[in-house]
Amino acid sequence: MTRFLLLFLLFAATSAHAASPRVLTSIRPLQLIANELMQGVGEADVLLDSRQSPHHFQLRPSQLEKLQRTDLLIWISDDFETGLARLGNSLPAGASRLQLLPLLHPEDAHEDTLSEQGGEEGDDHEHAHEGNAHLWLSPRDDIRIAGIIAERLSRLDPDHAGDYARNRARLVQRLEDWQNTTRARLQQARLRYLLDHPFLGGFEQDLGIRAIGSLAGANAREGSLRRLRQLTRQLRQTPARCLFSAEWPADRLSRQLARQFGLKLIWLPVLDPDRRAASIVDLLDGIARRMLDCAKA
Repeated sequence: MTRFLLLFLLFAATSAHAASPRVLTSIRPLQLIANELMQGVGEADVLLDSRQSPHHFQLRPSQLEKLQRTDLLIWISDDFETGLARLGNSLPAGASRLQLLPLLHPEDAHEDTLSEQGGEEGDDHEHAHEGNAHLWLSPRDDIRIAGIIAERLSRLDPDHAGDYARNRARLVQRLEDWQNTTRARLQQARLRYLLDHPFLGGFEQDLGIRAIGSLAGANAREGSLRRLRQLTRQLRQTPARCLFSAEWPADRLSRQLARQFGLKLIWLPVLDPDRRAASIVDLLDGIARRMLDCAKA
């Protein structure tokens, strides 16, 4: 009788685990959010590894297999993870798709005529688009993402809706606490910095800080001589201490400008390539701590 009971409990636990949605996220930061929401229920998988840029990649056979096994695919946007723009038959017929940027920032989901026209107005639009596309760097957007994913998980898996709701509430509280504490620390540091491109838009807005400028925008023409001269004038009027780069090694222009103006070049690992973060809060805090190193420069 005892053996039968143990086998029954094991079967029940295995069945419950198998019933949890098979969630696949495009990038590591979204996996961190999904895993926090799925605590006690299951785990999300990630599509792209640390060696693949979300902007330029082709799906490998192993990744196509992951897509064919998923119940829910979560990504930023077709413009951000360009390799997902045409999924075609890569997903099962019943799989749920969750593209986040059109839900959170519909005005930036696709480049419009402003960016096509160029000029100052188009440049500003592209800056906003690039910053908003890095949704996970904004604690406010992370809170909204958690709500969107939790709601979709509850629809796919109503038996665990209570778990998703409780996990979401805990994550929201942690994000709010972190934002309140870190906002004060960053503002007190009075950081003076440049960016290699405007990827910190949401982070800066939520934390009440702002870059002196950025070397490039959302496309190649931003790296023009006119823009560089403009930025050089800004640096002479408002000296900076650091240049933050989302890529490593930093590009040639970033290295040259760092040498010219004596800037400390600091890498911000926004995609958690070394998988050191256990949560999205850990990832955000790692970014903030590296930025605070600028105050010591």
